[in-house]
Amino acid sequence: LHVTRDDEAGYYYYVMELADDLHNGQNIAAENYQARNMASEVASRGRLPTNECLTIGIQAAHALGYLHSNNIVHRDVRPSSIIYCGGRIKLADISFITSIGGSFSASGTQGYAPIEGPGYPPADVYSMGKVIYELASGLHRHNFPAMPTTTTGISPEEHKFQEALQEILATACHVEQDKRYPDGNRFYEALVSLQSGVLTAVTVEPSAEIAAAPQDDGLRVTTCFKGDEFLYNFPAQEILIGRRNDRQAIHLDLSPDTSVSRIHAHLWFQDDNLWIEDLGSSYGSKVNGEPLTTPQAVTPSDVIVVGETRLKLAW
Repeated sequence: LHVTRDDEAGYYYYVMELADDLHNGQNIAAENYQARNMASEVASRGRLPTNECLTIGIQAAHALGYLHSNNIVHRDVRPSSIIYCGGRIKLADISFITSIGGSFSASGTQGYAPIEGPGYPPADVYSMGKVIYELASGLHRHNFPAMPTTTTGISPEEHKFQEALQEILATACHVEQDKRYPDGNRFYEALVSLQSGVLTAVTVEPSAEIAAAPQDDGLRVTTCFKGDEFLYNFPAQEILIGRRNDRQAIHLDLSPDTSVSRIHAHLWFQDDNLWIEDLGSSYGSKVNGEPLTTPQAVTPSDVIVVGETRLKLAW
């Protein structure tokens, strides 16, 4: 991949290698060529092993960091833009590249672009984090940060490895831009540290109004809707519950439960307790079968229902 800027005309142009063929590698025949990229990998293989996801992430983040070091943002990182070339991972499809902060129009793919839009390195980091999440979970990006609840065939060591990767992705895909890794280089360093077995924790200072949550594992939420269960891990001190929308970033997205309002409820730690509050939703929330009308402290044994989705909490 070669990127050059025409300063007089004010635009970038590039020459890109062709991705390996999905079935034949570098033996490419134009008439039946199918690019091997992360989209095709997930489609054909489903969830990838954690170590493979980490290797892919390290190589892709290294390329992204190189762009950022040269004052360039990609603006449209998605599974099809991370390709195999000669068996190696490369970052491609850079038709939307521009100088950092240079433009925010006509770029980004829904679900991969953060709520503030593209244009700066943390937005690229967010997008790449969502791609790695899809590889590691086999789930749609809108399910982030849920992981499949089944652990059949996964060793305790692999499970811990997954959790450590999820911690890194939680930072990369944080809804607040200033709480993400600032650029591809820092994201790359975090992934390399995990691969080396030395995970550097990201410390976030709690606000003056909210007491710090227990720091061992954070908050774990299992959701159940129409028989489908998903497990979410949250290091955050506050969690907004609802469905994805254009007005407010949601931490726990309960789509496709349409009885859940766009902004439905609020969980937060205060005075060493976990509290929940319904935010004036249409279908309401319940704790142990009783409608939630005022903020209430809850315990892991409480049965919480938001819309038609049951929540099980652990911390």
